[in-house]
Amino acid sequence: MLKVESVYKSYKKQNCSIFSSKKQEILHDISFQLQCGECLGLIGESGSGKSTLSRLILNLERPDFGKITMEGQPIQNWLESHRGEMSVVFQDYTTSINPFFTIEESVAEPIRRSKCKYDKQVVAAMVLHLLEKVQLSSRLLMRHPHELSGGQLQRVCIARAIATQPRFVVFDEALSSLDVSAQTQTLLLLKQLKQEMNMSYLFIAHDLPTITSLCNKLLFLSKGKIVEKIEVQKISQVQTPYAKKLLASVLPFD
Repeated sequence: MLKVESVYKSYKKQNCSIFSSKKQEILHDISFQLQCGECLGLIGESGSGKSTLSRLILNLERPDFGKITMEGQPIQNWLESHRGEMSVVFQDYTTSINPFFTIEESVAEPIRRSKCKYDKQVVAAMVLHLLEKVQLSSRLLMRHPHELSGGQLQRVCIARAIATQPRFVVFDEALSSLDVSAQTQTLLLLKQLKQEMNMSYLFIAHDLPTITSLCNKLLFLSKGKIVEKIEVQKISQVQTPYAKKLLASVLPFD
């Protein structure tokens, strides 16, 4: 489904003059594949290049070298011809939604922008159905983002993300701003939605227990390089010092 081949990405170093050619390499020779129906976890410390990689996959930026394809097509071409089939949930749910929109307007926005045109009654019914899917009450429809808890607002973001029935969703540190209880509830929700809607996930995080509870396979990213790829069920067999360090830094988990 998704194929990333020998991708490199650099940015101009901070505090350099506009005439300087010095660059800092963020991603180095990144290659991996995500198959249809898989949930692939990408784990790494802050500054390892995780969010840069997600922006490249979402075509918000372009790699310096290498290529990213979806179903054999360059990612920019695939996105143009498959509107609404890729979606994203970001870490900062407070800035992901227009603060002046009601919850109903926020969830309805991607539906109205999709290639399918629905009348107002159909859109309203779809919004209600989406809130039900993410286990939110219809009583929240007329509220604004600041009136919801963090867990509720992230569920609204998930409802928006699945509003166009995407086949592929990127979760970029989507749970890291939530408390433990909200994280647990949201993880259970994501597992349920994945089964019901047959979606593929790229789940980016720095928290190992969280990512292993959802994903089938893991990529360990360190200093812009993938240092290990492993199936979650074999995680105790990691070989690289970086992966072993992360594994040793958490409490035992199933």
